[in-house]
Amino acid sequence: MDSVISVFHSDPTKLRLHTTRSWDFINLLEGIGNSSSSNAEELLRKANYGKDIVVGVLDTGNLNRKIIGAHYYLKGYEAYFGRLNTSLDFRSPRDKRSHGTHTSSTIGGRRVSNVYALGGFASGTATGGAPLVRLAMYKVCWPVPGYSLAEGNACLNDDILAAFDDAIKDGVRVISVSMGS
Repeated sequence: MDSVISVFHSDPTKLRLHTTRSWDFINLLEGIGNSSSSNAEELLRKANYGKDIVVGVLDTGNLNRKIIGAHYYLKGYEAYFGRLNTSLDFRSPRDKRSHGTHTSSTIGGRRVSNVYALGGFASGTATGGAPLVRLAMYKVCWPVPGYSLAEGNACLNDDILAAFDDAIKDGVRVISVSMGS
């Protein structure tokens, strides 16, 4: 068909979940001249803290109260690995593994003062990049049978592409994908 750009087989190569210093990665603070908290607050204020923006999160699901919609995609996964073992994960958009919950909190978490990392390290204030956004969750990553949680995340291309298509149809303004090879 003339409208088809390319066709390819679904690649069983698994993508891995990624998360690290998200706001440093996109230079949020550097983009406004320096990294002082007053400048960061000014940028958030100018962006209205993300109010009325819907962010689509392609990940492991979510347990967040900011969700306005949630879908899950298993066709590619189950075509390659067989039926999902429901003792490993929920057959729903719900997040059993916490990665999607973590990444969505990084995107739109509220400001929480006096928090500490495990063991009392890194005390400070935690906040998401745009605390007033709404989230549309697209669960595309699943555990691989026989592998540990750290090494066995499967995010298959055909499920990811289906989620992108739905996010665009849903009117999502920003799409977050924290995965790679």
